Amino acid sequence: SHIPKSGNGPFLHLSDCAGWLYEHRYSERCLQRVPVKTGLWALYVADFPVGIPLQKHPFAQSPLIQPEIWYDPLQLIYCDRRVEVTPGGAMAYRVQGTEGWV
Repeated sequence: SHIPKSGNGPFLHLSDCAGWLYEHRYSERCLQRVPVKTGLWALYVADFPVGIPLQKHPFAQSPLIQPEIWYDPLQLIYCDRRVEVTPGGAMAYRVQGTEGWV
């Protein structure tokens, strides 16, 4: 931070130019390492009736990949990365051959 003793920072610039992340905000830790598992998962899209969009990040409220890519219900997709979005709960998967997440 440019403000001495603000407790903000350090800052990290995202490589896709989508913005910045900071490890501490007002001295509270808000950034932590998230384990990413590598593998191969075959998944069927089950969000009826519209399907699911490809997102930039593996977390809720992530912006969509542009141009928008949607996967239809019952479409088989292959994924190569997995992140636990909520402890003991939902998972997010990176679609193989893309930089996007479902």
